[in-house]
Amino acid sequence: MTAYEYMDLAYSGFSSTATMVSLLIAVLSGYLVVAYAIGSNLTRVQVTVLNIAYSIWSIYILLSGIISLTRARHHIILAAELDQQLSSPVAYVVHDYVSIGLMLLLTSLWFMWSVRHPKT
Repeated sequence: MTAYEYMDLAYSGFSSTATMVSLLIAVLSGYLVVAYAIGSNLTRVQVTVLNIAYSIWSIYILLSGIISLTRARHHIILAAELDQQLSSPVAYVVHDYVSIGLMLLLTSLWFMWSVRHPKT
C-alpha cells in the first residue's frame, strides 16, 4: 500500500471515532436528562437497571472509539515509514480519549447518585 492509502485509512478511523464521540454525547445527554428529571422518583431496581444499561453502552462506545483510534494511529505510523515527510502527531490521543470517556462515565454516575441522595 502507498502512504496515501494508509493516511486515508487513518482518517477513516478518526472519522469513526468522531462518530463514536457524537454517539457517546447523545447517550450521556439522555442519561443526564433522565437523572435530573426523574432520578429521585425511580426505584432502586430501576436505577440499577438504568445504570447497568448506561454503563454497558458507554463502555461499548468507548471501546469502539479506542479500536478506531488505535487502528488509525497504526496506519499513520505505517504511512510515516513509507513517506519520511509525514509525522505522527497522535501519540497520546488514545490515552486522552480513554481518560475523558471514563471521566464522563464516572461523573454522570456520580450525578445520578447525587440526585438520589441530596444533602439536607
